[in-house]
Amino acid sequence: MKQSEKLPQPNHYRGILFLQFAASVTCLFLAIHYLPLHYLIAAGLILSLLIVLCSLLIFSRKSKASRAVGRVLSLVLSLALIAGSAFISRGSLALQNVTGSNSETISVSVVVMKDSSAQTLNDIKDGLIGYNASYDEEIIEAACKEISKETGTSLKIDPYSQFGYLADGLYYGEADAIIFNEAYRSLFETSHENFDSETRVLKTFSLVSREKLAASAVADVTKDCFLAYISGIDTRGEVTAKSRTDANMIVAVNPTTHQVLLLGIPRDYYVTIPVINSRDKLTHSGMYGINESIATLENLLDIRINYYVRINFSATVDIIDAMGGVDVNSPVAFTTLDDKYEIKQGINHMDGNTALYFMRSRKMLSGGDNDRVSNQIRVIRAVLNKLMSFGTITNYNRILSAAETSVQTNMTSKEIQQLIQMQLGSMPEWDIQNYQLRGSDLYTTEAYMQRGSRTYVMEPDMDSVAYGKELLTRMLNNETISLDKME
Repeated sequence: MKQSEKLPQPNHYRGILFLQFAASVTCLFLAIHYLPLHYLIAAGLILSLLIVLCSLLIFSRKSKASRAVGRVLSLVLSLALIAGSAFISRGSLALQNVTGSNSETISVSVVVMKDSSAQTLNDIKDGLIGYNASYDEEIIEAACKEISKETGTSLKIDPYSQFGYLADGLYYGEADAIIFNEAYRSLFETSHENFDSETRVLKTFSLVSREKLAASAVADVTKDCFLAYISGIDTRGEVTAKSRTDANMIVAVNPTTHQVLLLGIPRDYYVTIPVINSRDKLTHSGMYGINESIATLENLLDIRINYYVRINFSATVDIIDAMGGVDVNSPVAFTTLDDKYEIKQGINHMDGNTALYFMRSRKMLSGGDNDRVSNQIRVIRAVLNKLMSFGTITNYNRILSAAETSVQTNMTSKEIQQLIQMQLGSMPEWDIQNYQLRGSDLYTTEAYMQRGSRTYVMEPDMDSVAYGKELLTRMLNNETISLDKME
């Protein structure tokens, strides 16, 4: 081609460039909820320059090579914009599924002996079904109506006064099946230690609780210190199901001083549960719902909790795996629960399963439940440290996807987006402090849920409780605290 010859203008590319511009605006609009302003401005300038460069190359009238480069660059830019928009949209959807929860579900199971010939509800429709008349009678009645709808038969039900008697009725053949709220499953272990392995679930029904969950949000999560209750649950149903709280922690976050306090509370702490006005294990407060766990801890520590996060153990595994594992320091070497993993003294790189067993192990540690709480704090610290690192943004969607069905919080999407913006905006160094409430071993026959049976509880050390309350108050007053770092 001679130097003076000009190539005709490829007018069909004008529409493509316009679509790229529209896609850029869309991508920036979606990112506005996550990226600080200076990041958005920089991203807007870069996208604008790339679109201008594509235009200059595509509409070059002197070089076919320039047009070819422009078309390739335009294609790459288009694919990047599509991927970026999909990435942000998927993350936003997952975040919406995790946040803003204001109700709970109740999981009710129909259970038979493991060797029973019954495989479906129709196989027991003419039999006798036992239930505990002392707890959740309305809930059991609602579940029975669902079963009757499915089988087309009115059920024959038999009331029992205690969970031990209910289990006996199933084991000794008095009842063909039993029906109960999954929140109370652990209570069968008192009379039948291997209840889980010796029985089988025919079906589980999820019923929505009418009770709305408490909310007492702060004005601005990026400026005001707030308290969040983390409840780790072990449930067969959904994360929204009322269940025992096997891990309990209050997290104080001060975005002004950039300090975080992790306050661990043993699951077997012997505390007063307001709804029954009686003492029982803290873990049993969750059977009455997240509101009752919050009320129990608020009364114990004389505080106001702003938010809660419920997470089941499967989520712990998935989230840590999505993060690529975490580095956790163990002060002692030991073999975990069920002889599953060998933990060495010092730093251990843990995947999700290892971290879970590390947090759940108790009997093989000299400090028992006190040491278990310490290990829970160690894992949470490791997770927070990694979440606050810039590199985690590349796994943002994987982490949210892992949390989507296994984490529940009453924080709003907007509040979490504000925290993300704050972290990306200045990348502050967070100082994570930790303290745990202590107690002493006690056996009692007065624990509410297992009254009459000799039950292990942990009697609170009230000096420890008073100091925990003092630390939370100092955090809320914007004071900087300094504690001995956990090894």
